[in-house]
Amino acid sequence: MAEYHAAAWAVGGCAIYVSDKPENHDFDLLRKLVFPDGSILRAKLPGRQTGLPL
Repeated sequence: MAEYHAAAWAVGGCAIYVSDKPENHDFDLLRKLVFPDGSILRAKLPGRQTGLPL
């Protein structure tokens, strides 16, 4: 479930918190959210609704 939430927040241009508790990080999950050099891909704008019906 954490991977789903992290992906949704990342795609939405939201901040991603690295842990809920101090010293309790999931480094395997965090590595999936960054490039190999540690840099991140940032959206220019937050995610928006398209206005199209589902």
